[in-house]
Amino acid sequence: MTWLASIPSPDINGFAIGPLRLNLYGVCIAVGVVSAYWIARRRWVARGYDGNQISDVVLWIVGAGVGVARVYHLFT
Repeated sequence: MTWLASIPSPDINGFAIGPLRLNLYGVCIAVGVVSAYWIARRRWVARGYDGNQISDVVLWIVGAGVGVARVYHLFT
């Protein structure tokens, strides 16, 4: 099992669309945020609440999450 500790990183970590460069970790984070929003909205509406409430909350949660993650990154 010593080979498990030496798994190399992939050669590719992103791709370019014209002048725009997208990192794969950023794409994965974006897909996760959109998926969580979609699931939360469906569940919220299924319980009989207004789906727009989730939209308002998601903006604050994602913004706070990015901000706190950045501060944590700076301190560590």
